[in-house]
Amino acid sequence: MLNRKSDIYILYLYTALAVLYIVLFRILDWHSTLNPWFKTLPIWILAAVALRRMPALPGGWALCAGILFGSAGDFILSSPELPNHFLLGLILFLVGHIFYVISFLHTFQWQNRAVIPLLLLSALVTALALYLFPRIPANLQIAVMAYIGVIFAMNGAALLRRSPWPAVIAGALCFLLSDSLIALQKFGDFNFSWPWVMLTYYPAQFLILFGSISDAELATLDSRATQG
Repeated sequence: MLNRKSDIYILYLYTALAVLYIVLFRILDWHSTLNPWFKTLPIWILAAVALRRMPALPGGWALCAGILFGSAGDFILSSPELPNHFLLGLILFLVGHIFYVISFLHTFQWQNRAVIPLLLLSALVTALALYLFPRIPANLQIAVMAYIGVIFAMNGAALLRRSPWPAVIAGALCFLLSDSLIALQKFGDFNFSWPWVMLTYYPAQFLILFGSISDAELATLDSRATQG
């Protein structure tokens, strides 16, 4: 529910920068030292929005931290010249997802309707882990398995939020899809086109933030209506 002009403008700017990055660096395969900056810039815009809205968001500080750690992971993963860049980027995203879990738990509410989606999610993540584990280099196995566990927790926490809008759930699932594509590309026998990774990643970050904002605004409106 983007009901402010500033939100609409931010959506346009975010989309434009994300598309520009995908076209330049993923489709046209432009090789440049600017790659990490272009990739991370849209996420920094979201971080600025999150910081501005933080006081009104349940668990807003954790949401901001999740976005900022994700942007740092973005930057590191796009800098292959750095030693152990994949492991460091993975750890930064893992920490970011932990902060997302903390943020989502601020609006936790058990829902029986979430049982079947949780079971399906468990089966999917377990199958992914079982497929990847023997294919992952030994020095990365613990980190990758921990990451899979955390992103499962993040999706589970998203499913159990007290929320009338599905945007945050959609964002968490997009994150799971994006990370699965990366893992299958890097460790499995698959060869996905990199634009698909970014076409799921950028919507994931946007949906999580603006879904959280919309939920907070709806909760405020409901509270005012009840008091009135």
